[in-house]
Amino acid sequence: MRRAIVFLFLLMLIIPPGVSGLPPAVAGGKSQVARELIESIGGKWSRGGSAAQRGVRRQADELGAKFGPDGAAAAAKADPATVARWAQAAKPHETEVIKLFARHGDEATWIVSRPQRLAIFVKHGDDAATAMLRHREIIEPLLMAYGRPAAGALAKVNARNGRRIVMLDRDGDLARGGRADELLAVIGKYGDRGMEFLWKHKGVLAGGAVLTAFLSDPGPFIDGTRQLGGQAIESVAAPLARTAANRVNWNAVIAIGMLGGTAWWWRHGLVRRSRSHAIG
Repeated sequence: MRRAIVFLFLLMLIIPPGVSGLPPAVAGGKSQVARELIESIGGKWSRGGSAAQRGVRRQADELGAKFGPDGAAAAAKADPATVARWAQAAKPHETEVIKLFARHGDEATWIVSRPQRLAIFVKHGDDAATAMLRHREIIEPLLMAYGRPAAGALAKVNARNGRRIVMLDRDGDLARGGRADELLAVIGKYGDRGMEFLWKHKGVLAGGAVLTAFLSDPGPFIDGTRQLGGQAIESVAAPLARTAANRVNWNAVIAIGMLGGTAWWWRHGLVRRSRSHAIG
C-alpha cells in the first residue's frame, strides 16, 4: 500500500500540471505535498536504517559508554564489532586495546591478532605500536631486546633507517660499545638525521673516547658544527680528567707516599748498616 502511494505521488511530480487534467495551481500544490511526504518517509527510513546498521550503532554506543572518548574514537575509526571482539579477547588489557584502535584504527588489528605483538605493545606503549605498524615484523626481536629505547627510536625513523637499525643490531655494531640504549635514545631524539649520522660514522659505535664525545653532546655533531676527531676527544677528555682529579683524596695519596718512602728508607738503611757491620 505504501509503495502504491509513493508511486502515485512520484507520478504527480513528473507529470506536467497541464497533462494531469488538474488546474495548474492545484497540481502544483499536490506536487509540493508529494515532495514533502517523500522526504518525510525517506528521512524516517534513513534514521531507522537496516538491522545491521542499527547493530553497528548500538555497538558503537556501548563502546562509548564503557570506554568514554577512546571507545567512541575507536568505533569511529574501525568496525565496532571488531574493536569489541579484540578488546574482549585481550582482557585484562582491553583498555589498552581500545586506545590502540582509537589511535590507529583498523591497522591495530595487525598488532592485537598476534600475542607477541600485543605483549610488546602492552609493555612498551604506543611508540612500540607505531614502530611495529611502520616497520612490521622485522623489528620485533629488536623491541624485545631493547624495549622502550628501541621503540622510541624506531617510531621516529623512516623504513630505510629502520632497516639500518636492525642491521646494526644484527651485525653486533649497536651493542659493541656497550651503550646501545644511549645510542637508541639519540636516534629517538633526532630521528632520521641521527640515524643517518650513525650510519655514516659507524666507527663511533666501537666505543672509547670518540663514542663518549659523541654521546656527551650529539647535537653539534649531527648538525655538522663539530667534527669527530682529536679536538672533540680532547674536549671530553679534559673535563673527565678534571673530574677524576677532583675526586682524588690527595691527603691519602700524600700519606701513602710518605709511608712508602719511609719504608723504603728504613729497609735500605738497615741493609747498609748490616753491610757495614759485616765489613767491620
